[in-house]
Formats: sequence, structure tokens, C-alpha cells
Amino acid sequence: MMQWAERGKKRTKHRKFCYDLNQEGKTMLFSLSFVFFRMTYKLNILNYPP
Repeated sequence: MMQWAERGKKRTKHRKFCYDLNQEGKTMLFSLSFVFFRMTYKLNILNYPP
């Protein structure tokens, strides 16, 4: 019985780790795209003066 409990604990720990990793990836992707957007925006302003 104890073995199953331990295994379950490990599994939930792993799942939480994967979830955290997923969240990290999402936030990183979002910030990267934001920076990229701002850079291209600035470049566009420089290239095409109004």
C-alpha cells in the first residue's frame, strides 16, 4: 500500500514540474514575442518615416 502512495506522490510532483515548466515557457515566449514586436516596430518607424 505504501509503495502506491509513494508512486502517486512522485507522479504529482512530476506533473507539477511539467506544469511549472509549461508556465515558464509560455511567459518566456510571450516576453520574447513582445520584445521582438517592439524591435520590429522601432525598425519600421526608422525605415519608413511618416
